Amino acid sequence: MPDPETFDRLVDEYVAKCDENDEPVTFTGMALALGFVERKSLYRYGDRPEFGPSVKRARMIVESRYEKHLFVKGGQVAGAIFALKNHGWRDKPEGDTRSADEKAQAVRDALAAMQATVPDAP
Repeated sequence: MPDPETFDRLVDEYVAKCDENDEPVTFTGMALALGFVERKSLYRYGDRPEFGPSVKRARMIVESRYEKHLFVKGGQVAGAIFALKNHGWRDKPEGDTRSADEKAQAVRDALAAMQATVPDAP
């Protein structure tokens, strides 16, 4: 890839082609359109300072498409959720997210507080 401008142009061409053919925009498809032989190469390209913003933009385009798919009425969203998780998204944690040590300390603190309220036996 000679420069970020060429990278951006190829990304835009890939997205336009997908739109014209009513195909989904995917990160793997984008990697292939850019001439990479594996998507990990595209991720690593983002480590180059001059290409970092372009790779971030490309990832945001793909994530945006997956995210929009979550709101398609009556659509199957499992694939979009899976893809977003592969891009670092995660489910909102439910319930107690403390570590086992933190939970144990909370129990010890509660027991100590309870013992402090119980009067000493005569």
